[in-house]
Parts: sequence; structure tokens; C-alpha cells
Amino acid sequence: MSYPLLEAFAEGLWLTTPFQHLPATTRLQDLVWIAANSTNSALRLPLYNEYLRKPRPKTKVFDEAIQSGLAVLAAFAHAAGTRQAVVRLGEGQLQAISFQPRPHGANWTAAHAIAPLELWDNRTDPLPTPDSAQAPAGMMVEISTRGILHLAGKTAKAIARLHGEHDNTPKGFVSDATVTFEFPAGFMRPRARAILRPLAANKATHVIELAQ
Repeated sequence: MSYPLLEAFAEGLWLTTPFQHLPATTRLQDLVWIAANSTNSALRLPLYNEYLRKPRPKTKVFDEAIQSGLAVLAAFAHAAGTRQAVVRLGEGQLQAISFQPRPHGANWTAAHAIAPLELWDNRTDPLPTPDSAQAPAGMMVEISTRGILHLAGKTAKAIARLHGEHDNTPKGFVSDATVTFEFPAGFMRPRARAILRPLAANKATHVIELAQ
């Protein structure tokens, strides 16, 4: 059985710098699992170092995690026809995540969680395959539209932390900001850039591009 969206997603990952060496496999969903799992693992230290009782990671660790996040988001957007994602942060916490055009109508807010309701269930989410609940051994990340939205939120928070005050506390980063992910159309390879816009007038805008 063919799953065009998942297949295009996996093939797009191969065209990104962070995942160009993914192993060849007849199960393309395995590639997405590997990329999603490694990206979430890479983001763990930049986002939760205080809770893990670890020092603030070096800039290189942030950069590699953010590049992985951008690559997964770009590959998904390339496959789904999404051109932009906007993440709103308030007091350092996620407030809203919106893709435009919305893949499958997906939207997330802190007040109402993800909508529409069909995306709560893998059986009615257009992204997973029927067997996607059975991840490869040791991989707990699921393939779902809600998982992609939350990855955008994690990547946005990592960008905000990278360019924050660096005081090594949970609020030691840009606490009120928007991060806009742009996915340009018309290219053979997935492309992405993230624009951090702090709401405070005295803080600079930062732009991070997916490496080509």
C-alpha cells in the first residue's frame, strides 16, 4: 500500500544536510522515526539542562539540535505544501503553534490543545501509516501531525534559549517572542529558515537558516 505523504516526507529528509546519510530501507517510515527520534533526543539537553542538572550546553549543541529540527520541519513542509509555521512564546512557555496552510487543518494552542479532534487519533490522522504505533525497537517517537507541531514548538524554544540571557535558569531565555519558520517553495530540496522576533523592544531579531 502506498502512503504518498509519508513517502515524500522520508524522501525529503534524505535531501537535507543533517539526514543525508540516513540508511537505505524499504520501510520509509523507519527513516522518519530515526530522524524524529534523533532530533527530539538532540533537543533534550538544550531545553531541559536545568532539570537534568546539567550545565548549559555549548552553542554547538544548540546549533546541531536546531539544524535537525529545521530539517525535519522542512522535509515535512516540502511534502505537505506548508509554507510557514508561527510559534508564539509567552513567559518562556508555548502559547500557540500554527502552520500555514494548515496540514490537515492542524492548529495548537495552550488553552485548547490540538485541533481538529481527528488528529488526536492515529487512525484518523492522515500522516501515520496503520502500523505506525509499532515503532522500531527502542524508538518511542510516534509519527503524527501533532508530533510535527510539537517539534516546531521545541525547536522554537531552543532558538529562544540560544539567544536568551544565558543565566542558566528555566526563564533565562527570550520569554516573550514569536518564531516564524519559513519554507520557501520552488526548490528541489527542502529549505527552511527561522526568524526569532522578541516582543521586547531592546532585543534583537535573529535568523537561522537550514544548512544546504
